[in-house]
Amino acid sequence: PKGGTYDTDKCILVDAEGAECQTVNIQPMNVVEKYQLTIGGTQVTSDNMNDILGNGVASYNPSTMTLALKGDINAPEGKGAIFNMGIDGLTINVAKDITLSSTGANTIYCMGNTTLVGTAKLTLNAANSIPVNAFNNLTLNNLTVEFTGKNGMHGMGILYVKGATVIGTATEGAA
Repeated sequence: PKGGTYDTDKCILVDAEGAECQTVNIQPMNVVEKYQLTIGGTQVTSDNMNDILGNGVASYNPSTMTLALKGDINAPEGKGAIFNMGIDGLTINVAKDITLSSTGANTIYCMGNTTLVGTAKLTLNAANSIPVNAFNNLTLNNLTVEFTGKNGMHGMGILYVKGATVIGTATEGAA
C-alpha cells in the first residue's frame, strides 16, 4: 500500500497507519537496460534507443545490433559522435549523406567489430583528434567516407573496404 512499510518487530507489511496489510500488489520495476554505446556523449538505453538524442537523427535496435543514422551529429567538446564500447558486430547504417563531428575526441571509436554500411556519404570531422579509431575489425561497405582530422584513421584490427570509397585529410599524421 502507498506509504506502507515493513514492520521489523512483527515481520509484517503495514499500511501508512500501522495496520497489517491484508493484500499486497507487487509490480515489476521498469528496468532500464544500458547498451555499450554512446552517441554524442549520450548513453544508449532501452528508454532512449528509438530516438537517442531526442531529435530523430539516431536510433538503435539491440536485436539486430544496428545503429541507424538519419542526420548530422555534432558531439559536445571532449565527446565522440559514436563510441562502441564493446558491441561485437555493431552495424552502423548511414541512410543519407550525413556529417559526424567531434572536438578533442575520436569521432568514431570502436571497441568491437563494427560495420559502416550504406550508399550515402559519411563525412567525419575530428578537430584535434582521430576521425576513426577502431580496436577491432572495421568494415566499410558501399558508402563514401570522407574524413578530416589531426591524424588519419587508426586501427588495431583489419580494415575491410567493400565497394566503399575513402577520402582522407590529416593535418599532422598520416591519412
